[in-house]
Amino acid sequence: MGILDILLICTSLSMDNMAVAIAHSCKGKQSSLGFNLKVALIFCLTGIVCLLLGWYGGIHLEQYISFWDHWASFFILFYIGGKMVLNSLRQKEPTACCDELIKTKVLFILALATNIDVFAIGLTLAFYKVSLILVLAILSTCIISFTLAGFFIGKKMGFLFGRKAELFGGFVLMALGLKVLIQGLLAV
Repeated sequence: MGILDILLICTSLSMDNMAVAIAHSCKGKQSSLGFNLKVALIFCLTGIVCLLLGWYGGIHLEQYISFWDHWASFFILFYIGGKMVLNSLRQKEPTACCDELIKTKVLFILALATNIDVFAIGLTLAFYKVSLILVLAILSTCIISFTLAGFFIGKKMGFLFGRKAELFGGFVLMALGLKVLIQGLLAV
């Protein structure tokens, strides 16, 4: 798995965070740069914890599932991507997070909800012997950048773009899952 694959995965995983930020800004909610940074950092730290937990689990499970790890990666990436696509197509109106994001409890729940997929990806990435530091750096940069961009985009373009961002991210994860499966099958 190359750096471009890691970048695409991290970008796709950041789309949920971006969608939450867009949803918050969709009704013209004005938020300060400090608030936007707080949200981005909480999302980032939650993503890092989820990645590390998944990575740790993947390292310890590798010896048991290395024969079919490409299948596991495919199903995880395809499931997460498919879920993102379906969520973006089903959602008709901005979610309750537009009004509730300012509450700390809701913010932490949203951070976990938007980054739970990162746990599964951490599990998968551990099988590929990629640099953990590189993945953490790219993931952190993507989550912070896309969350902050989401606040800006939400003010300018509204909620519709948030659904399209999640849809795009879902398709990218599904395509990467298919690529991993094909590479794994060809290597066997």
